[in-house]
Amino acid sequence: MRYPRRALLIASCIALATPTLALADFDEPDTDAEPTLVTPAEAAASIGGVVPAALQPAPAERIAGFASEANLKATPQEFVVTGVPGRSAIERDPDDGFSLATTAGRLDIVPSDVSFDASPPVRVAGGDAVLVANTATDADTLTRPAGGGIETFTQIRSAEAPEDYSWTVALPGQESLRSRPDGGAEVVGASGAIIATVDTPWAKDATGRAVPTTLTVSGDTITMHVAHAGGNFTYPIVADPWWKPKWIGEVTGWVKRGVLATWDGATAVVKFAASSPKACGQGGLTGVKLVKSPNPWFIAGGAALGCLVNVATSSHG
Repeated sequence: MRYPRRALLIASCIALATPTLALADFDEPDTDAEPTLVTPAEAAASIGGVVPAALQPAPAERIAGFASEANLKATPQEFVVTGVPGRSAIERDPDDGFSLATTAGRLDIVPSDVSFDASPPVRVAGGDAVLVANTATDADTLTRPAGGGIETFTQIRSAEAPEDYSWTVALPGQESLRSRPDGGAEVVGASGAIIATVDTPWAKDATGRAVPTTLTVSGDTITMHVAHAGGNFTYPIVADPWWKPKWIGEVTGWVKRGVLATWDGATAVVKFAASSPKACGQGGLTGVKLVKSPNPWFIAGGAALGCLVNVATSSHG
């Protein structure tokens, strides 16, 4: 039986093309693989396996003389930190980061390059922390109030995740950023006074092994570098910078130096409080609510400290 020449030609072309297609399918790996996306629940469970404390409800603690226990109050725009002196907040939009109340006004800390795959924020740790999954390639972020400031946990799930994580600090006035000799950073006011600090960061892998981590400052940007790629670490890795307003130490210092026990000191404090009576009243009411004792002296002390803290953190905002 004879086949038409055209049919033979077509069959020959198919035979020649088939091995090429097979090689293309099996010998050339897909270099555009999508990053692994996880749910907030999966991300939270993974972080808790490395740092259990990150997923625990906020403990009771003393901050600037106050008996405090941080909680998050949900509003349409943010999660406001309550139960502690000052006013910090975690934004609902992952691109907007979080804020600290400082003596220079509100300090906004905004993460760089948040992924389009980032999940909506979910409250975890009994409602005391906010988790956003997939904030970067194979990375997640948990943010929570701690010690009067804000602690951020960055989870790195694979070697494909970035090594650099940056935040832009929106300075309210003529402040500047600078590195500290201990590896941390600080926000410095125009007068040279420190208004906020960032602790030296740390990171550890799933076995508890330390991962080399550094913090650098460039202009208004702080970058945490976690040297995990090629380091034979066990994933996930969790890294932790801690952001703190400086006024906490200042208020504690006022009390320790006995400012309220001297006539000149008391006069200065009264003048300072009177400079913003509305803020003083609001802070005093908050201070009274935070006092856990019926002792009238403790209540009066709580009101005084609440007044001073609120005036200090709002008078320049």
